[in-house]
Amino acid sequence: MLQTPCWGRAFWDAIGRPAHVCAPMVEASELAFRHLCRRYGTTLCYTPMIHSRLFLESEEYRAEQFGAHDGMAGDRPLFAQFCANHPETFLAVPSPPRPAPPRRPAPRATRAARAG
Repeated sequence: MLQTPCWGRAFWDAIGRPAHVCAPMVEASELAFRHLCRRYGTTLCYTPMIHSRLFLESEEYRAEQFGAHDGMAGDRPLFAQFCANHPETFLAVPSPPRPAPPRRPAPRATRAARAG
């Protein structure tokens, strides 16, 4: 992850000089597809377009669009795309985007609780 902003050639150098880019595709740029592309030589990938308002408001949407493994070591460099209807909403998205916390399974009822 870049610590200081840079532009142009300095930015390209900072992200590892990617030579093969997988362009973003509607409903086809999720993590599994990006891993497949990287297996065959892609060096830079994009996420699908993520709606800023839904990303901020819905934990379920956040987990679906940018899960715990998105953007990890095997998925970099990665450009995350966000859209918004209002600049304030767009700017409210954390940079870099933080995945939703892992979901915990619902507690199972014990025998004592079922019997009582």
